[in-house]
Amino acid sequence: MKEALDIPVVGLNEASIHIASTLGRKFSVVGVGGKKAEGLLIEKVKAYGLEHKLASVRLTEIKVLDIKKEFDKLVNALYEEAKKAIEEDGADVIVLGCGSLLNIADILQEKLGVPVIDPGLAALKFTEMLVKLGLKQSKKAYPKPYVKKRTK
Repeated sequence: MKEALDIPVVGLNEASIHIASTLGRKFSVVGVGGKKAEGLLIEKVKAYGLEHKLASVRLTEIKVLDIKKEFDKLVNALYEEAKKAIEEDGADVIVLGCGSLLNIADILQEKLGVPVIDPGLAALKFTEMLVKLGLKQSKKAYPKPYVKKRTK
């Protein structure tokens, strides 16, 4: 998308992880989806060059499709994992590992006493900032793709 479009393109994890890296010495990603998603999240952090600031990735076994119907269970599970990330892993910022999780960031931030970043809101505000500053991704880094000839 960054290559194809002439408007700012910002990923959910990209914005939230970069913001987290400015708010503390170490951050942890806390989310849903279980161990299957852990490797992907770690690879994203590495791709952004911020693995040295990653304290941990802690994921609950709650499925993404169940987050709305199991709201209280989700809040408690995320709280427990975030608390462990702070106390055991040394995190001083928490990034939620899924898009906007129903205003859970506000609830957790109040309970934990550290910044908790909602990736959906972070990406939106990061993109707004780029638009207001008149900035977008560099076409030197992300050149337009070659025009492809269509065949039947």
